Amino acid sequence: MDKDIDKEFYLTRGQYAEKLNKSKGAVIQAMRRGQLQTEYIVKNNQYYFKDPETKRDIKGQYTDTKYTPKKIYRRGNHFKAKYPNVHFQRHNELKMLAKLKGTTDTEILDLLPEALEKARQEKFRQKQKQLIPEATKNYGGWITGPELNRLKFKPNNRGIKKHKKGPYEI
Repeated sequence: MDKDIDKEFYLTRGQYAEKLNKSKGAVIQAMRRGQLQTEYIVKNNQYYFKDPETKRDIKGQYTDTKYTPKKIYRRGNHFKAKYPNVHFQRHNELKMLAKLKGTTDTEILDLLPEALEKARQEKFRQKQKQLIPEATKNYGGWITGPELNRLKFKPNNRGIKKHKKGPYEI
């Protein structure tokens, strides 16, 4: 076992430093910091290093894809679609209306405008409830600073205060 380890560790400090393109002092400092603990052994007060593993060059990180991503089709999404302009939206609505007229009978289509009006009114009522909060009654509670000082205010009817001249003023 020891003979296999001796074959693996055969470089001196100087040779190891040359392989790493560093100085011998830099290798000594790395040893003191504990960065090379698995890289060397001590035998007869001599340090023997194993051949440094060649590390891969840093080529950079590629975060984006190297291929064109597949286009996402939004089929069947007519009401929440992202139309580029209003005309496309109207065109699709006309298509939906034509299909609706072809599949449903005339009695249901005649009742449709009234149902739409009721739905609009209900939506309007819900928005009104959100905008106007319910009136809350004040049943008392802690007295704030301005409420404490309101009793100290006494209105007067003396008019505007005029500056009086003193004896030394002209």
